[in-house]
Amino acid sequence: MVKISVRKASAALIGAALVQGLAGCAAAEKRGADGADEAGFETTLGSDSAAYSVPTPGEGTLALDWVYSPTGSQKLLYVTGGSSDEFVRSGEKLTATLPGWMVSSLAQTDAGTVTPETVSGAKVLLTVTWMKGPAVLSTQVVKVASWKGDPTYGWPDAITEAFVVPAGATGMRAAIDATSPDGTKSGHDVTGETAVFGGALPTKHLFYDLATDGSARSRVIERGAPIVGAELVVAYAEPRADRLVDAGSIDRRIGRVKTYNPRFGTTEGDVFGQLVHVISVGWDVGNGYQEQALVTSPSSYVRGGVSQETRLAIPAKASKLSMYFHVKTYLVASYPTYGEVTQRNYADGQWVLVREKWDNPSGAGSNFAFGTDPTEPPADGVERTVVFIKGETQPGQDLFVRGGIDHDVSKKLRSIDCANADGTPNYACAIPIVHRNLRNPTSKPWKLGDTMLDWYGREPTQILASGSSSGASGGLAQGTAADWTTNAWPASWGAQKTVAIDGYGVEPLNAVGPHLWMLDVDMDCTRAFKAADGTRWFEVKSFITNGPGWEPDAKQAGGPYASPNHLAKCGQVSYFERGSSTATFKRLP
Repeated sequence: MVKISVRKASAALIGAALVQGLAGCAAAEKRGADGADEAGFETTLGSDSAAYSVPTPGEGTLALDWVYSPTGSQKLLYVTGGSSDEFVRSGEKLTATLPGWMVSSLAQTDAGTVTPETVSGAKVLLTVTWMKGPAVLSTQVVKVASWKGDPTYGWPDAITEAFVVPAGATGMRAAIDATSPDGTKSGHDVTGETAVFGGALPTKHLFYDLATDGSARSRVIERGAPIVGAELVVAYAEPRADRLVDAGSIDRRIGRVKTYNPRFGTTEGDVFGQLVHVISVGWDVGNGYQEQALVTSPSSYVRGGVSQETRLAIPAKASKLSMYFHVKTYLVASYPTYGEVTQRNYADGQWVLVREKWDNPSGAGSNFAFGTDPTEPPADGVERTVVFIKGETQPGQDLFVRGGIDHDVSKKLRSIDCANADGTPNYACAIPIVHRNLRNPTSKPWKLGDTMLDWYGREPTQILASGSSSGASGGLAQGTAADWTTNAWPASWGAQKTVAIDGYGVEPLNAVGPHLWMLDVDMDCTRAFKAADGTRWFEVKSFITNGPGWEPDAKQAGGPYASPNHLAKCGQVSYFERGSSTATFKRLP
């Protein structure tokens, strides 16, 4: 485990509000005593146990309440106090407060026998489900240890026994079950997912918001500094943008409308537009500043407001990170469909730039400055793996792959079910990956947040569409992105492009020709299918956007089992062609 030292990022590095993390997941199969595969998940890629840099993660108390998010209000467990701050972290010791009124609503009998005086006799259980990205890591049943409050003045609250956040968790969901004291009525309710930080290292989260006194602040939630060779999630709270541009002073009037009602007759009033912040981060690791757009993610929220986020890939040799924020505030005109609009200052749907500000620590010319922390070597079983798939494409078309292990094969040959009881995937057939090539400006946004080779398409952490900040063709990820390669670059094509420099083009491992699309990742080979000779295999199938779509089935010989997909070898170079059953394998140099 790497010891991460705390470094000041700026004078304001401390404090914050609750933000839902977009942590990637890196799950791995548990290993039995005999070396056999077992269904389940544990940490493998990165230092998941090194949650942050203090000796112990501390203790926290959770409360259950309704919280606003971009997808609407939902019940959540959130931190209200403790020895660290309001974020839940790996290894933290927690207790939860369950409101007595909620227990009563779940356990109340038809006769109304559950009262403030009797509610403490109800049987209450809190079932906590720990998530690893989209997959279930583990579940834990927590009992009520005590009740707090005088029934004379209202409903006493149930206080649970203490429980500890497991290493590798990136989210926490909960279910509350309550049975009336006489056992005649039971109720069940569930919460949304609360972020857990420290379970997706080396990915860290850097959050910019406002302190309770309104001052600007920023911090790395997992403590320490950004880790080189890893992703950094950067989040910016919109209330901070409101303060930066002084949103309250902006005239939002876009016109006038005349309405009529029987009581007040005809009246005329102002029509107001909506303020929308378009936020980008300018960042530099020593080779010049570039700006990258932030986006609002449905799986992300700040209590009392919304945050916008993006992911930065910190180069392996970066020794520093500097950044600023660029905020453009637009007035969006949207006129009502009721009444008579008598005055239109703008066209319906028009975006009008009303403010443009830069967020710097000390004004123009200054930037937020960070050091960097080293990464750990790959865990045992993680090997560089390369897959080439030949597929001729036209400009505007891109090739994606999906894969892992077939669900039926896994159930039959590994005795591992890759679906939950309701049919949703549990990701036991997915394989954790870390992309090695982030130099291609077209595919890079699709790769950020892509943590698994799976059958299910875009992951929740793949928050960017290509083109959102790079000017590329645009579109959401259709799986795991590959890069176009060739073995030669004719002079008629212009200046030579190479994978080593540009992220696409000439690649030494390509000895075949053009249109070989390359997937180059560090892969957790312990999650691949283990053949009798010890070779680890996995399946892949390609998809080309804007036309060709899915490739036809293959009938590859020599694999560990029959599959309509290509069968690749983990830790080696695999060569395939769309719609062909041929396969070639080579050792990596």
